[in-house]
Amino acid sequence: MKIGVLLSGGIDSLYTTILLKKMNHEVIGIYGSFFHSPNQNTIWENLKLLSKTLNFELHKIELHSEFQKLIIKPFIKDYIRGLTPNPCALCNPKIKFGLLLQKALKLGVKKIASGHYAKIITKNNNTFLFRGDDPTKEQSYFLSLLPQATLSHLLFPLGELKKQDVVQKIKEYNLFHFTTKESNEVCFIPSNYREFLQSNGIHLDKPGPIKLLDETLLGTHKGLWNYTLGQRRGIGIPYKEPLYVLKKDISTNTLYVGIKKELQAKSVVGINFNFLEQVQNWPSEIYIQIRYRQKAKKAILKKQEKDTLYFEFKEQEEKPAPGQILAVYTKEGQVLGGGIIKGEF
Repeated sequence: MKIGVLLSGGIDSLYTTILLKKMNHEVIGIYGSFFHSPNQNTIWENLKLLSKTLNFELHKIELHSEFQKLIIKPFIKDYIRGLTPNPCALCNPKIKFGLLLQKALKLGVKKIASGHYAKIITKNNNTFLFRGDDPTKEQSYFLSLLPQATLSHLLFPLGELKKQDVVQKIKEYNLFHFTTKESNEVCFIPSNYREFLQSNGIHLDKPGPIKLLDETLLGTHKGLWNYTLGQRRGIGIPYKEPLYVLKKDISTNTLYVGIKKELQAKSVVGINFNFLEQVQNWPSEIYIQIRYRQKAKKAILKKQEKDTLYFEFKEQEEKPAPGQILAVYTKEGQVLGGGIIKGEF
C-alpha cells in the first residue's frame, strides 16, 4: 500500500517510517512547513538525507499563510481574551490532519500515518479512536477534535508501543543523528514566550490590580507575566487564608486570586463539540480529561445544547482552564468526542 508519513524530524515519525517500510509498504515522506524557525533548514536537510538512506520519496508542503491565519492569529486572540489556548486543538483538525492531509492524499497515497501514540480501530466499516498503550506518552487527548471522516484516512503504527522502546530501536538502527530534540513548548514559540507575545502587541509587564472574584481590591501585582494559574507563592498579599491565582484578565490587566477551595470545580462546559460517537450511544459510565497527561475523571453528562455539553464531575476536581481541550472516554479508552472548555456552570 502507498502510505504517506507525516515527518516532523523527530524519533516517532522516523520509527513510523521504518515500521511501514519493514511491512513492505511504499512510503511517501511528507514534511509540513508551517512557519519559519531557526532549525527548520536543519530538519529539512536531515529528512533529505534520511530519505536517501531509507530509500523513500520525500515532499515538502508549505502552509505558512494558512497556519498564520488558522492557528497563530486565533491563539493570540484567545490569549488576549484571558483564555489558556491550546494550539494543538486547532492545528490537528485544521492543519496537520486538515489541509496537509488533503494535499498529501493528492499525491496518490491510500493512508496517512503519523508518530502519534494513539490507536485507530476499525469494526464493521466504522473507525474508532482509542488511547495508546503507553500512559506516559498517550496522545488521543490531542486527537479528540478530529472529525470522524478524517479518522478513516489515518494510521498510528506506534499506538501499541512504548516510547522508551521506540527510542531504543532508533539507537539500535543507528539513526539517532537524523532526529531533532523534542520540545514540550508551543511549536511556533521555540524559545522566548514573552518576546513572541510582545511582538504581537501583548504586553503583560505593567502593574495592575489584584482582586477577589467579587471584585474586592486587595493590592497591586507586578505584571501578569509573573503569575500562573494555581500559583501560591509570590502574590504578596496578607489574607486570612493562603491565596492562589484563579485567573488573569488580560483586557483589564487584573489578577484574580482566591482561597484553595476556589481552585476546585464540580462541573465543566465543553463547546464546539466533535462527536466521534453520538451521545445516545454513549455508555452510562464516561470519563473526561481536561488536561494532557491528567487521569480522566468520572463524570455525568447533565445537558446537551447542540454542540455544547454540560458535565458534572463525580468528585471535586481541579478547576478547568477555558481554551483547553475536553476529551470524553469510555472505561476501555475509546474516545467518544472532544470539545473546547468554556468554563463551569
